[in-house]
Amino acid sequence: MLSSILYGSSYLTVLELQDSEITQVPATIGNLCNLRYIGLRRTKVKSLPGSVEKLSNLQTLDIRQTHIESLPQGITKIKKLRHLLADRYADEKHSEFRFFIGMQAPKDMSNLKELQTLETMEASKDLAKQLKELIQLQSVWIDGISSVDCQNIFDSLSKMPLLSSLLLSARDQNERLCFEAFKPISTQLHRLIIRGKWATGTMDCPIFRTHGTCVKYLALSWCDLGDDPLRMLALLHLPNLTHLRLSNMHNAKKLVLYAENFFRLKSLVLKDMPHVNQINIIGGSLSCIEALYILALPNLDKVPLGIESILSLKKLWLLGLHMDFRKQWNNSGMHQKMQHIPESFMSLNARSDVHHLLLSTMGMSSVSQEDLGHQKWTITCKHGILEDKLEAPRATPMYAVPSEFSKTVEPTDLKHEFLKEITNNFSKEQILGQGAFGTVYRGLHKNGEEIAVKVLRVVLDPERGEEQFQSTWKLEKQTAAEMEWFLARRVLPTSKEMHPDSIELRGS
Repeated sequence: MLSSILYGSSYLTVLELQDSEITQVPATIGNLCNLRYIGLRRTKVKSLPGSVEKLSNLQTLDIRQTHIESLPQGITKIKKLRHLLADRYADEKHSEFRFFIGMQAPKDMSNLKELQTLETMEASKDLAKQLKELIQLQSVWIDGISSVDCQNIFDSLSKMPLLSSLLLSARDQNERLCFEAFKPISTQLHRLIIRGKWATGTMDCPIFRTHGTCVKYLALSWCDLGDDPLRMLALLHLPNLTHLRLSNMHNAKKLVLYAENFFRLKSLVLKDMPHVNQINIIGGSLSCIEALYILALPNLDKVPLGIESILSLKKLWLLGLHMDFRKQWNNSGMHQKMQHIPESFMSLNARSDVHHLLLSTMGMSSVSQEDLGHQKWTITCKHGILEDKLEAPRATPMYAVPSEFSKTVEPTDLKHEFLKEITNNFSKEQILGQGAFGTVYRGLHKNGEEIAVKVLRVVLDPERGEEQFQSTWKLEKQTAAEMEWFLARRVLPTSKEMHPDSIELRGS
């Protein structure tokens, strides 16, 4: 079918096939001499035809998250290529250290003199040599770095005058990266993502001492920064840091933020720290913070000390915390103390966090089937006068249903009878209006708590054979996780401002 579409399309300049079902790119693509953009992201394509070398006007090639393992050698003949985005997932659940894998750099890649974006290449001696010739590069992502690669690769990166964004990922979680040779001449390097342990003395390396003033976005994962990584990072000279993301810090136990630290920080993500049991925000620190995400800290059973004093906060997301966290939160009257926050989201379910993050910004969430059982989560999204809040103490197979209504419900009953059972427990019931996914009912629950229930209404594309999805928390045919993924990709906006992982998913 794609071949027939491409036939006679010689004037085509953009070919966007992202998320499509194609498995093969026909050789006739080489006849599209005016093509400037090819998007194959998240397709099942396994290889590119050699005829792509004829695409002399191609500027962007996006083959991220495909099944392509190597690039055709002829790609180095495309002299106008500016943006090469290429990697594949090794673990789509992101549970492993190396969940994405870079491509091997093709021979003679140094011929691509106009290349500005190179994401993601696998580290090698040959890559280090070729990088020296690519002085127009602005964004570089390198995967699979070993300690012996550091000297050559960092020497090449140091000489790039326009470098602004850099991702460095070690070969495995035990490999230690040495940054001593990294002395960037670029004054534009503001975005730095590092995955892997650091060699001794890294804190004193030029990248953090003399170049630290340029760094505005810093994402660190799997780094061994002791029991309080925030205290260690405070010793670095990062006066202009506005976004900080820390994840998989397995030695971290206590996180303390002092008034004089990170005073320009606007976004802070703390994720996947299994031993952290205390967070202290002292002396009016984080005075400019707008978004705080605390995710997958299963031992955090206490409310972060001083969190209510952050008046600038606009987003607060709490996911995957200790089961006692909610009780402590309620006993401390935090709901009333945090009324000034426009958007908040709490979930004690530690699974499928990325999907929850995507969906909750639209006032929606669900559970995956492997997460069924006792759980409780709350959504609170304020948009003007509209506040959507839903609690589900228990999830039953196929449906997320409050425990007092956990009976077998047929799909046809959900829209009316199921909603009626919930709202019968309301007093002063009213319809707030139509939310993004349906009607929102609000009132006082019989236990005295103000609560709102949203009816989800998502109409899928019938032309693609996808049935209507219209009910309250109904999940049919697809598992919940599959439905979340579908909605995240096809129904919801894809703005990078939607959720913390989109700040940089590769930084996790």
